[in-house]
Amino acid sequence: MTNDNLFVLTENAVCAAAGENGLVSEACHYHLAAGGGRFRAKLGIHAGERFALSPTTIVALAASCELLHNASLIHDDLQDGDKYRRGQQSVWARYGADTAICAGDYLLSASYKCLANAQTNQLGKLISHLHDRTAVVIEGQAQDLQSDALPRTSTAYRRTAEAKSGPLLALPLELAALAAGQEALIEPIRSATTLFALGYQMADDLSDAAKDFKAGAHNVIWMFEPETDFQRAVIEAAHLTRTVLQEAKEACSALPFDLGSLMVRHADKMLAQLPAQEAA
Repeated sequence: MTNDNLFVLTENAVCAAAGENGLVSEACHYHLAAGGGRFRAKLGIHAGERFALSPTTIVALAASCELLHNASLIHDDLQDGDKYRRGQQSVWARYGADTAICAGDYLLSASYKCLANAQTNQLGKLISHLHDRTAVVIEGQAQDLQSDALPRTSTAYRRTAEAKSGPLLALPLELAALAAGQEALIEPIRSATTLFALGYQMADDLSDAAKDFKAGAHNVIWMFEPETDFQRAVIEAAHLTRTVLQEAKEACSALPFDLGSLMVRHADKMLAQLPAQEAA
């Protein structure tokens, strides 16, 4: 089965898991229809193919990770007060906070249902691992919501960014490794993906730097005193982001089975979009 066919099957599984009836299902479908890169699903498909997993298992893992990610986005928009996501109203802005909480919970629960379709004798480990990584994301989100009380240091920023973004980017590869009986690869996958996730979060912060600076929101630029010189802070943050992404590329390239190639290509795209190194 081709990669494209697996992606279509995964997308169908994600949409089917959002349900058919009621306001909550409507809100879930509304959110999913806005699109997005489905990057975590693509990572799951890529890793599953590299480990020669069955198509059914690949779709189960990829759809589960994508559903979990989108659940986190719905809740994140509500907690951050973001009224728009992917060019349309966020779920809470359109349907209200209560429905958004239920929609996020629904997709979170659906991710476990999708994972249950995996054809592997490692299913118990997969379910436990999904919870463990979700728990880290929740703690990272809690830290991010308390960011006003955190010191504006690289250590504090890195700890929060890695916890918030890292687990759900590593999860598709980790689940595929577990399903293939390659548990020894979990640590190298996590190490490489954590670096990639840090660069990913930093690059995302830079794209929102002006908005976050105005709102006083947590952002990588706060490590460089933007109150004194905003443009200089952006340039310095971009330089640090460039360094992290280059390190991430090296770590991802070193993963066996060509597991890191999608992240390497994505890192190249992010590098190309960073602000110029030269300060004004």
